[in-house]
Amino acid sequence: GLSAGQIAEKLALNPRRLLGLEVSVLKEGAVANFTVYDPSETWEYNSSNNYSKSSNSPLLNTTLTGKVRLVYNNNQIQVYG
Repeated sequence: GLSAGQIAEKLALNPRRLLGLEVSVLKEGAVANFTVYDPSETWEYNSSNNYSKSSNSPLLNTTLTGKVRLVYNNNQIQVYG
């Protein structure tokens, strides 16, 4: 599998680079957009926690490892329980 750093690079950094967008950094005074991810939490992906408009995922009712806990983007926060 991929390390957490490789996942971040492939899903967050590389798309911004390909589109010519500035890569965000966390520093004082900068606009903060970030995700808090727990790589060791296991959870079941099912219809009650599926936020997709599609309901035909082959992963439904599967136990997954790794979970997003919080997303902060454009001064909005979303916490996932």
